[in-house]
Amino acid sequence: MADSEPLPQTAEIPWISPPPVFILTGDELIAGTASAVKDFWAWGMSNLRTNTLRSMLAEYLVACAVGAQASPRIEWDAFDVQIPEGRIEVKASAYLHNRPKLERRKSGSRIAPRFGGSYATHVR
Repeated sequence: MADSEPLPQTAEIPWISPPPVFILTGDELIAGTASAVKDFWAWGMSNLRTNTLRSMLAEYLVACAVGAQASPRIEWDAFDVQIPEGRIEVKASAYLHNRPKLERRKSGSRIAPRFGGSYATHVR
């Protein structure tokens, strides 16, 4: 394919579409190692005060509260939790962080209705 030719649509290139995601148990082995997925989780995700993990934990707690934890989290979707009644965007903040604070700051988020696209359709 020459540089000037457009790329074929995704359906024509099966390797460009990721396989479906499913909930892992943690006991799955990581290929080429003697480790399981739960070993990676313990190594990389033990500090729940980091900004990214605190947000993921908040999303998980909301998903559990509304019975939506059976579906895996989608990283770049326009919302955090999907339920039959609609979509939920989760916000998290904290006074305790992974790093020392030099001063006390007000914690909080701006909450307003939001309309976004979808990870599946690549529309924003």
